[in-house]
Amino acid sequence: MGSTQKHILIVDDEQETTLQIKRALFGGLNCAVDIAYNGKEALDKLRAMKQCDLLILDILVPKLNGIEVCEFMIQDQKLKRIPTLLISILPLDSADFKRSLVKFKEFAVVKDVLEKPFSDEDLLKKVEKIIKLYK
Repeated sequence: MGSTQKHILIVDDEQETTLQIKRALFGGLNCAVDIAYNGKEALDKLRAMKQCDLLILDILVPKLNGIEVCEFMIQDQKLKRIPTLLISILPLDSADFKRSLVKFKEFAVVKDVLEKPFSDEDLLKKVEKIIKLYK
């Protein structure tokens, strides 16, 4: 994927998930990883970061959920350029998720979605695809 280091922010309130993602990224990519455990912390970190090549964002996080984070991002000139991979425990074929997809399409920041639980391989495929397309 090239030698320039990528900066990725992981947002999930489940430590087990953040550790899995972090391990997978370190094993498969040259990247710097930061973690936020709620939506407000995520926005604060995104605003403070000099560079963010990808946001991996769980939909169901406290303080501000993933949808609310995306709504704030699209209103900010800097943040709306950050590609986002949404992760969700909701099955992608569920009625709730399908209703949410309509909302996701309004958010130019959302580039793909991944259903939990996921394999490291599936995660890395999506991350690499997004980073290549939106560098």
